[in-house]
Amino acid sequence: MPVTAARVWRWLAALSILGNIGLNYYSQAYPFNGQTMGAVSAQYPTLITPAGYAFSIWGQFFWR
Repeated sequence: MPVTAARVWRWLAALSILGNIGLNYYSQAYPFNGQTMGAVSAQYPTLITPAGYAFSIWGQFFWR
């Protein structure tokens, strides 16, 4: 089976997603410098950070 550019990109995308999930899990399980993502986010607020309730819509997306 020939290796096409599309196949390579699919594998790279899949590995990137798995790497992202793994790094996010690791950073929560073993916080870097003793700070979780939430603590760092609270320490450096920005004007474009939405309120916590704004993320509740994601529950509807992943319900199915």
